[in-house]
Amino acid sequence: MKRSRLYLIPVVIIIVALAGCPAPEKKEEKAKPATPEEIRNQGQQILQQINQLSNAAPQQMGAQIQQVRTNMQTFRDTHGTTKEGQEMIQVISTTIYNNAFRLFQMEDYFLCIAACDMVLTINPGHARTLELRKQAEEERAKPKVQLTAFYEDVDAGRIFAFVEVTYPATGQRESRKVEVGAEFDGYRFKQILPNRKGIILRYIKTGKDVPLLLHP
Repeated sequence: MKRSRLYLIPVVIIIVALAGCPAPEKKEEKAKPATPEEIRNQGQQILQQINQLSNAAPQQMGAQIQQVRTNMQTFRDTHGTTKEGQEMIQVISTTIYNNAFRLFQMEDYFLCIAACDMVLTINPGHARTLELRKQAEEERAKPKVQLTAFYEDVDAGRIFAFVEVTYPATGQRESRKVEVGAEFDGYRFKQILPNRKGIILRYIKTGKDVPLLLHP
């Protein structure tokens, strides 16, 4: 009985010693950097996701845009310092900017601004996009004017135009009776087109002329 106890003593000592030793540290394996081909493929995947947005259902559009923006942010953070990453960022930026510019020309300023924000997610300093977004904001904010009729005061020798002004922020509409030279709601009545086909207004803030036809 004594002999068995003697055999147990060294075993107990070893167990106690091991219990007091810290567990060996596991070396974290560093992730291998992506190859140029992998970076380009990831960029192409983002371009495909952007192209698929045009087919998205309206109720899913917001969520899909947010997902694409998240992917672009990750791409920029991960590969933005590499040559291939910078090249793909330029390709993606140009693709979205061209879409944003087309939306601006179509006067869809809300979607134009959304597209600009996507560009700025992956390329915050994209100068053309910053300028386009500013213009879209100005266009969206300015009152919308529609020409409804002309009225000539023969005795006074004056011609008036009746216009309807809509305020985008509230949707409120108001009618105005104006003549050449008058200023209203940020516009200046510049001229009447020949044969009274319409008028030309100038938006004072931007200096841009806005033609309005009587029967567009």
